[in-house]
Amino acid sequence: MLLGKNCRFVIALAVGFCLRLPAPADASVIALDLPGTARVGDTLTLEVRATNVFDGLDVSEEVLAFGFDIWISNPGALSFQGATVAFPFDDNSGFFPNTDVAGSAFPGLPNDGTHDTIPLATLTFRAMLAGPISLGIVSDIADLNEGLIYFLDGGQDITATAGLTIEPKGTVPEPHLAVVLVAGLTAGLANRRRRQARR
Repeated sequence: MLLGKNCRFVIALAVGFCLRLPAPADASVIALDLPGTARVGDTLTLEVRATNVFDGLDVSEEVLAFGFDIWISNPGALSFQGATVAFPFDDNSGFFPNTDVAGSAFPGLPNDGTHDTIPLATLTFRAMLAGPISLGIVSDIADLNEGLIYFLDGGQDITATAGLTIEPKGTVPEPHLAVVLVAGLTAGLANRRRRQARR
């Protein structure tokens, strides 16, 4: 009998967790691609990628899954709109209530030289308040659903942050400029009325 894709993944993940060893600390690095500035009301995206995924790992190693939570230094400044899990991962975010974004791949992604950089997800936010903020992803590898999960080496922490400046939606003229403009218009209208009265 053929097993369903999710069932086969659960079996492979269970085997991986039974063999779970601490992953090398320098196995991979998380890159967060984010524009440096945005304006209030803008929609912006954060690209999450794992690089140097198999550095120092055995050639029989595979990446099975990943999971992380979203962290925002000022939660009122950004509104999380959703996540798109990158191909070839399946989106498993709905299965894990304590994990914001999760994905799995079956079969796993092999250490064959083609997966040194792996896109994980695209996160979408709406800018709500002006000011500098930090945002990023955090993973608790004590939670079996979080981190970058390898078949042989277990889970690796994928916590990373990036900075962003949210600027006001539009610039407001400075008060003294507005006063000068109103005074100029008033003087112009008064001058015009005087000329018309002389005629």
